[in-house]
Amino acid sequence: MGLILGSLIYSKNAESHIELGGVMVGGFGMALSLYFFSVSDSIISFIFFSFLFGFFGALLTVPLNSTIQFLSEKNKLGIILAGNNFIQNIVMFSSLILSTFLVSIGVETVGIFWSATVIILLGTIYSIVLIPHLNARISLLPILKLKYNFKVEGLRNIPPKVLFYCLETILVGLIG
Repeated sequence: MGLILGSLIYSKNAESHIELGGVMVGGFGMALSLYFFSVSDSIISFIFFSFLFGFFGALLTVPLNSTIQFLSEKNKLGIILAGNNFIQNIVMFSSLILSTFLVSIGVETVGIFWSATVIILLGTIYSIVLIPHLNARISLLPILKLKYNFKVEGLRNIPPKVLFYCLETILVGLIG
């Protein structure tokens, strides 16, 4: 449910453009929700923080997938998306194998969650360093909207294609 709501809210706020600042919001939100999930002690809080994790996960992955689709050549889009999904599935399956192994040798689940939280935070900070102008824009936009109206007219300043393929694969691997 969180993934659905996050995707809907993202698409509503980025109707005419791809808002890559969502990567920062999504990353920090995922890290915080995963941390609070790991220290929760009631079923209601588990459900709530699981919902938030999915919500912020959508804010992180939807702009990255949208960018891949936007930057891909139309005649190669199917191959690129299939390859992207294949790599994501390998990374997620590998993460599942690793976490199962860690639990089987006695590593506490809370430690795994905290490690994942740190990895997500590091990936988010890396994305902020990599594309700081997009994160500054989304941070300042709510304040600027109090006085000014904004209209997106084009997508002229998108970083190179390779950046987004790598960034999404890295982030999916980190949160896998």
